[in-house]
Amino acid sequence: MNSPLPHTMARQAVPPGQEFVFRTDPATDVGRARTVNEFTELVEGVDDDAIEYHLRNDINDFAVWAAYSLDNKALAKRMGNAKRARTPTTKRKRILTALKGPTKRT
Repeated sequence: MNSPLPHTMARQAVPPGQEFVFRTDPATDVGRARTVNEFTELVEGVDDDAIEYHLRNDINDFAVWAAYSLDNKALAKRMGNAKRARTPTTKRKRILTALKGPTKRT
């Protein structure tokens, strides 16, 4: 997939230990992303349980990762919209749409 983010940001790897670890529960890793490109590919491919796990309770792990590991508060804010969706499919679409939005850091 061609990333909607600027080339350098989409391929820039976060430092070791700050990668996004996709899980379906606390003990089951289903993928790791160190770049926005890897993250996007995994969001597209992981099962619904992984999407739901990272949007559980009052937590939005996707937005937290964007804000702190990617240092992109604007992306984090756009990803925050995914939490309000009712279905995993809609949540996934909102995350992917957030990745396509403006990339200005705030």
